[in-house]
Amino acid sequence: MKKALKRIGIAIVLILVLLIATPFLFQSQIKDMIKNFINENVNAKVEFADVNLSLLKNFPQATITIDDLSIVNYAPFENDTLFKAKTIGLELSVKELFKTQDEEPIIVNSIEVDNSELKLIINTNNEVNYDIAKASEDEEESSNSSGFTFSLEDYSISNSQISYLDESSKTLFSLIDFNHSGNGTFSTENSELDTKTESLVSLSIDSSQYLN
Repeated sequence: MKKALKRIGIAIVLILVLLIATPFLFQSQIKDMIKNFINENVNAKVEFADVNLSLLKNFPQATITIDDLSIVNYAPFENDTLFKAKTIGLELSVKELFKTQDEEPIIVNSIEVDNSELKLIINTNNEVNYDIAKASEDEEESSNSSGFTFSLEDYSISNSQISYLDESSKTLFSLIDFNHSGNGTFSTENSELDTKTESLVSLSIDSSQYLN
């Protein structure tokens, strides 16, 4: 009995050591993969402070946390911040971490966005600041590129702000204290979602306040 308990104790300690040590082994790989994914898909200046990987936070799922992400436009909206977020959390199966760069992309099952701000603008020339996706190349080539794909089961956006400005009509629509969550099936032909949204809403057109 003593030997069995000793072996169980040693096994538990080894598992804990692996759970703590493994993120350090994958941290650099995940950070490079996020940078590559951004560069391949986004035509804007994207920066983030750090990327952290945890196997303990939502065990047995792995959690990737991106800190202080910002997306800044190029011309004609140069230096305007399209999007920023204090934290973005991605939840995925631990086995996804063991995929190599040559294999299919890592599949993300859940996203949490906290303290974010999104600014959508249409200028007087009818140009939009959110058209930042790079033109897709050959489908087969892009499907084999390394990075992330999303097979979401649930997602949430909390403590955030969204604004929409049409400069031609001087229309400003704003959502503050925005909290939104959803769960369901995204990857099937017919998606089914259960969503909930809470927010303070305002609308002004040509300096007249229509909703507050």
